[in-house]
Amino acid sequence: MSSTVLGYFPAVFKKAIVVVLRKPGKSSTQLRQVGGWRPISLLSYMGKVLEGIIAIKITIAAEECGVLPPEQFDNRARRSIELATRVVIEMVKTA
Repeated sequence: MSSTVLGYFPAVFKKAIVVVLRKPGKSSTQLRQVGGWRPISLLSYMGKVLEGIIAIKITIAAEECGVLPPEQFDNRARRSIELATRVVIEMVKTA
């Protein structure tokens, strides 16, 4: 059985290795401060795949149930930046 059927996300997929990287262009003085560094979390590849599958299922369910507002274009099927631009232009013309 899969994690999506069981409703279980294995704990091993939640663990991350945090690597601290130097921000580009920071001086040695700035590197003595927290703002001179950027933490990056390295997660399990399989966990990322499972998260992606779950995100797709949630997106499909939201589209089918009609719970997303019509003005939302980001990360939706058949909703391009071109369509968003056309909608804004029409709204401006109407106003």
